[in-house]
Amino acid sequence: MGKSHNRFRRFCAFVIGIVFLSGGIFKLLDPVGSGLIMESYFKFLHLDFLNCISLWAAEFFAFAETFTGIMLISGVFRKVTAIVTSVLLTLFTALTVLLVIFNPSMDCGCFGEVLHLTHWESLIKNLILDIFAAIAFIPFRDYGQPAKRKYVSAAIAAISCTALAVYSLLFIPLADFTDFRPGTRLEASLESEPDLYKATFIYEKDGVTRNFSLENLPDSTWTFVRSETTLQTERSDERIASLALSDASGNNCDLAAATGKVVIFSVYNPDSLSPEQWTGIAGGIETTGQNGFTPILLLRATGAQDSLFSDLPQMERYLLSSHAYTADFKTIVSLNRSNGGATCFHDGHLVRKWAARDLPDLGAFEADGTGESAQEAAKTGTRQQLTLQAFLLYVFAVLLFI
Repeated sequence: MGKSHNRFRRFCAFVIGIVFLSGGIFKLLDPVGSGLIMESYFKFLHLDFLNCISLWAAEFFAFAETFTGIMLISGVFRKVTAIVTSVLLTLFTALTVLLVIFNPSMDCGCFGEVLHLTHWESLIKNLILDIFAAIAFIPFRDYGQPAKRKYVSAAIAAISCTALAVYSLLFIPLADFTDFRPGTRLEASLESEPDLYKATFIYEKDGVTRNFSLENLPDSTWTFVRSETTLQTERSDERIASLALSDASGNNCDLAAATGKVVIFSVYNPDSLSPEQWTGIAGGIETTGQNGFTPILLLRATGAQDSLFSDLPQMERYLLSSHAYTADFKTIVSLNRSNGGATCFHDGHLVRKWAARDLPDLGAFEADGTGESAQEAAKTGTRQQLTLQAFLLYVFAVLLFI
């Protein structure tokens, strides 16, 4: 009986570990997005003065969740893990209770951008985990000892997740779950297409009427009755996103990004860029323009764009200001998580993204811009998903089989 009870306690701890590790990895995958969620929590709790540390606070909790999940699954440091898990679950449950009571328009961020839960769903999840934690940890003793090799597997998993976090901070996320991910089509590009209509032909035979398409008309034994034409507005096979751009005069310029080959250099925090980084963006604008692209510098609408380039040489100021458009902060940070990063579009289809420190050379832009945009975007999206899945399988395999 005692052995069966201990196994059940370990099973409950294992379930909590899976939830914690998954949520932590998804947050580490997208540090900028996690920082934005942390900002929304600071705003909700009237702690706006802490916004300056939102990114690092989000990283702290993401690491706490990830490492706690690793220890729960591997079974190492069981008493310490029980205490840390109980504290985190108490904090998470208290926050979700407040979210349910006050119902602010924000996401709980339990699983980053990968999975969105309502406030009630988040609360129910936490209450279920609280029950599992009570079974797993109370009383706070007699947890047993793991095999020594589990300390090795926990260390390998922790180092791997830390490497993922460093990569995500330096570059764009390993997989993209924003509204602007590879394969997404800009809404403005639909305006250049003719309306798509579908013709349906109605035939009758032996008192029975049926609908036929133009490609599948019946034989001569059927009698034609009438035809119907409907406008096809549903595009279930495409992800559509709206990218609202404005020029210096405030005019709407959405079509500028939705026609032909376009590279958008997006800057959501211009004050943090050094003169050298602005020079790099100016060089990118010049290079892409010479290679047949339409370069766009997308800035956060602040009303003080002119002063951003005042310390730069005249040619660079001209390149930046003449290609500058504005959009709201949320749109820019969703378009590309890297401040100063580049995003390539082809006829309104989002093909690929690059981080600011990883901008491609002329040849890379040439290859990505002249290929089949839909195929390239599909390859990029599939490659990202497979890479993330492979990483998750690797971490869980290390914890379970070493």
